[in-house]
Amino acid sequence: MSTAARAIELLSYFTGLGPVGQPVALRRVEVLADLGLDHNTYNVCLNQLIAGRFVRRIAAKTVVVLRRPEEFA
Repeated sequence: MSTAARAIELLSYFTGLGPVGQPVALRRVEVLADLGLDHNTYNVCLNQLIAGRFVRRIAAKTVVVLRRPEEFA
């Protein structure tokens, strides 16, 4: 599966944790287990989402989802 597809999957997972615009606390171990990701793939996908302004990191374990997966290009 491509990194872009995994990034969309991660974004979809984040939107399932809370509404767009609200902070979402992450437990990295749970995210990795739920999606079957390794640490490197998670970091690449998260950085891709941050660079594309789909999510914003507000703390080490907290992000805010800014856009829905349907907007991923």
